[in-house]
This record gives sequence, C-alpha cells and structure tokens, in this order.
Amino acid sequence: MFFVFTAFFVNACMCFPPQLDSAYIGTKNNIALIRIHKLIDYKNEAAANDAPMQLAAVEQLYGFKGKRLDTILVTSVRTSCDIGVREGDLWLVFTNALYNYQAIGACGNSEKINTKFFNSELIYLINQSFAEKIKTLLFLYYPAATKQKVQVKWKSGNTFFTLPYTKQGLNGELQVYSPEGKLLILETYKNDQLNGVSKSWYYNGTPNTVHEYKDGKRNGTSAYFFPNGSKAREEVYENEELNGLKKTWDLLGNLTYEGTYRQGLRVGVSREWHAVDTSRAFLKMQADFDYYGENLTEDTIYQWNQSRQLKKYVVADSVGVLQKEKSFYRNGRLESDITYDTNTKNYLENKYFYNGRTKYMAIYKIPERKTETLLSDRRYLMEEYNFNKDGSKKRVIWYDADGKRLSVIE
Repeated sequence: MFFVFTAFFVNACMCFPPQLDSAYIGTKNNIALIRIHKLIDYKNEAAANDAPMQLAAVEQLYGFKGKRLDTILVTSVRTSCDIGVREGDLWLVFTNALYNYQAIGACGNSEKINTKFFNSELIYLINQSFAEKIKTLLFLYYPAATKQKVQVKWKSGNTFFTLPYTKQGLNGELQVYSPEGKLLILETYKNDQLNGVSKSWYYNGTPNTVHEYKDGKRNGTSAYFFPNGSKAREEVYENEELNGLKKTWDLLGNLTYEGTYRQGLRVGVSREWHAVDTSRAFLKMQADFDYYGENLTEDTIYQWNQSRQLKKYVVADSVGVLQKEKSFYRNGRLESDITYDTNTKNYLENKYFYNGRTKYMAIYKIPERKTETLLSDRRYLMEEYNFNKDGSKKRVIWYDADGKRLSVIE
C-alpha cells in the first residue's frame, strides 16, 4: 500500500511544498518528530543578504530517517517566509544540511503539529496535512510486507501508532497518538481499504476531520473543523467525487462558500464570500498585491473586511460547463469577469484595476471546458491585451486560429 500527498501551505511566500513520496524522502537527510526547547539567533558570514536565522535546541521524539537530532537551523525567521517555529512546539521535520547544521525553512514539508491558527484564509486546516504526512511515512517505513500488527511506542511508553497488518493486508484500526497519549488519527481498514468512519483530531483534542468511506472511497459527508471546534467545511461525496452541497465557513462562523456539485463538477450557481476573520497582517499583504499604488491605509482595508462582501459568483450549466464568473474586491468593486459565448463557445475575460480601468482582456477557448478545468488549458484566440493603470496599452499578443502565439508588442 502506498499513499501520496501533496501539501499546500499558504503563507506570505505562497508556497507549494513538494509532493511527499519516496523520491522526495530520498532527498532528505533527516525525517523526525521533534520538540523545540530553545531558540537563539544565528548568523553566518556565507549567508546571502544577511538572512535572519535561528538555532533550535531540540528533543527528538521519534526518528524516521537519519541520525538523532539535537540541534536544527531555522531559516528566514522574522521575515514574510517565517514558518513560525517557537519554543515548546512539536514539529515533523524534513531536513537537509546547511552551514554544518540540519535545516528547515519555508516551502518544505516540515510542519508544526500543535499549530495555532491565525485565520481561516492564511492557514487553513494545516493539521489535516500533518495526519496525511504521518500516514504516508508510516506506510513507507512499515510496508504491507510486514504481514503482522505493528505497534510502536514513544520513549515515554505511550503508544505512538498501531498498523493493523494481517496476512490478508490491513484489517482493523489504524491509530496514531501524541506523546501524551492523545488520539490523533483513527481509521478502520478492511482488506487493505478504508471502510467506515475515519477521524483525525487536533493536538488540543478537538475534532479535525471526519470522513465516511466505503471500499476505499469517500461516500457520504466529509466534515472539517477549526481548532476552536467550529465547522470549517462540509461536503458530500459519492465514490470519491463531490456529489451534492459543499459549504465552507470562517472562524467566526460566517459562510464563505456554497455550491452544488455533480460527479465532481460545480453546477448551477455557487457563491464565495471574503472571510471576515482575516487578520490585519494578511490584509496588508493582500493590499500590497491587489491595491498596489492606491495608498490605501490598513484601517480602510480592515473596515472593508468587517462588512461581509461577495468574493466570487459562478454560474455553470447542468453538466458543469462554466457560463459566467465574476470576482470582487473586498469593498465590492468588480475585479474580474468571465463570460461564455454560447454561439462561438469562446470565453471573454476582463480583469480590472481597483480604479475601475481595464487591466487585462482576452478571448480564449477551452475544449470541453468544465468548472474544475485548469485555466492553463486555455487556448487564446486573436488578441490578448494588458493595460497600465492610466488605460494605456502595456502589452499586446497576437495568436493564430490554432492558438499559436504570433507576435508580442511591449
């Protein structure tokens, strides 16, 4: 049995950590569960741009790979790429050598176990990815060839995990516990496939995820929760495909998304709202991108945030073909719109600066376009325009009838 998981951690670096699989693990020197005891600032003459770093004295609780760790180097501290290592934290780390230390930093798979949330947009359900990472490591380092129950303990004597291997494969409960004995993951297998209710918990004991499985596929309602116990997401599956109503909420309980799915595709009308719980720090970062040059104060953006605003409005037909899509800034101004021409089967897309002037305009076609199709699949037709804020043309690109780029004028 083999699990692959791609983690998605959202911070100011906008990182997409590498896929966690045997190839990635082969590139790492150490993989371990550790507790952070003490942090001190560290400088190295060879470091580019005098990058801020810290040395962390750690206690290794369990090692999957490499020599025992007692010190690690943490990079990019007190920057927009700070991953938030603090004294007392528990971490699952994937390290490589840097300046004679084993190091962790942004855009890797290292992850805090006892994470604290900032808000629903900045860090979303990160403990869910921890559960998946632990499962991936367990199945890689304790493969099905074992053919008998595997139980490993923490050095405290408490059970760390139980893998219910039998001669017929996985049969029974997979359990993962914290060093203090708190249940973190509970899943039931029958003949190597997930069956029944699968649950995971945050380190503070509140529910994280609840899924219903039949013969290895999600069937029924899946629910996700925030560490404070409030519901974050709820969706309905049939044979691993979204099939029914999907809803998401922010930490304050405000509805942030509502849409209906059929065989994995959005159908009908779906709406998404800006989360009201967003922190000032994240709003300021977003302003630097969305409202660059507008001289908007942090207080202004924060006041917009307190008034719940529609973020995106999508209309699709009964088989999931996108008909219309509109996106809005936090104060309600139009940010972009996409319209489908039923006669030509082309899409016309417009994006707008905050001042209302057109930022971008293009006509394109996506073969058999569905609501979940990646925009990278689009084939441009005729011209594509980019504009400056004053309305002057910044770039024009011409295409032939097959979508091949012919020329560009900057």
